Amino acid sequence: MGIVLTSCKKEPDEPDKVTFTVTFNSNGGSVVLPQMVISGKEATKPNDPARSGYVFVAWYIDEELMVEYKFDHSFGGVTANMTLYARWHAFDTQFKIPGLTIDNYPSVDGSTSSAPLNILIACKLLDIIYEWGMAAYVHTWEIQPYFKDNSEKFWERVKSSQTHESFINLIDKKANLTLSARTISLDEKKYAGDAGVSLTETPVALDAFIFIVHPYNPVKSLTIKQIQGIYTGKITNWKEVGGNDATIKPYVREANSGSQELMESMVMKDIEMNEFPVSWDVVFTMAGTFDVVQKDVNSICYSLYYYKEQILRTSPTKTIAIGGIQPDKTTISNNSYPLVSEVFAVIRSDLDKSSMAYKLYELLQTNDGKRVISESGYIPYYMKYLNTE
Repeated sequence: MGIVLTSCKKEPDEPDKVTFTVTFNSNGGSVVLPQMVISGKEATKPNDPARSGYVFVAWYIDEELMVEYKFDHSFGGVTANMTLYARWHAFDTQFKIPGLTIDNYPSVDGSTSSAPLNILIACKLLDIIYEWGMAAYVHTWEIQPYFKDNSEKFWERVKSSQTHESFINLIDKKANLTLSARTISLDEKKYAGDAGVSLTETPVALDAFIFIVHPYNPVKSLTIKQIQGIYTGKITNWKEVGGNDATIKPYVREANSGSQELMESMVMKDIEMNEFPVSWDVVFTMAGTFDVVQKDVNSICYSLYYYKEQILRTSPTKTIAIGGIQPDKTTISNNSYPLVSEVFAVIRSDLDKSSMAYKLYELLQTNDGKRVISESGYIPYYMKYLNTE
């Protein structure tokens, strides 16, 4: 029997681990040192760089600052040399109130459509990072603050209780200022009078009252007289105004809502509307207005231009021209659209002029205030915009 010889084979040494360099381009900020990262591992999030007049937002993998790098294995680890780019948010150094902090920020309430402006104002004044984004769970756009802290304090002071409730809160001294898409209603005025409160309403922006129909509705324009006919029951079929042979389904908003008050004051005036039961004919939210109209081919309802164009953005509903004129920024600015409306900053007339709320009220009427109003998507209010003929 032969002898079998065996030998111990030495395993080759483990090869050196591959490393890559992650470089940080701070885009004008303080220097951030590069990192050597093992292949497949993640770079370590460095301390935020600094830059005068700016707040650091995040690191991005592309120069266009579209895709944020999360430092959490979202991209499967570092597999090549790469550069990360800093994104900055510039402080607004002109739109400021000396001494204003989150702790003494006034309580500002408002209507649904004015919510983006309300949030933008607070972010600007408090140097909070923000951007437009899609709201969670609903298909609307909003200005989204990015908080490092104090988010609860922020939302305690920046509210959107809807038009009627925001007026009540202002009268009851639960708010210091409100941003409203209409003036005070008769019911609210009586409530204020009973409480011994008078209000000062100052226009700060322009909007437009609009009528919407289903996208398949062939009607492109209505006159105010025709709309009055529809809502008094004198016009009941679309063929009477150049449309299909189909019964018109007019929807309304609930009493005291901003849209309903504008409908009554701007369009119906002294003409009584049909009595609509509190049922599916009455819509209780601005978003609901667009939902019911896009589902009902023979429907019509009303809302605000800013809400449709800036907050909703993607609604398939069609905006009807009034007297042949479509609402847009030009026709609203020059007042050629027949139903231009105003957005008001409203305070109690006895508000302390040394208060932060009064200083904010004044700031909104300055050129810097108008610049911020324009950034929100509204048209700033200038007397020269309004046709005095």
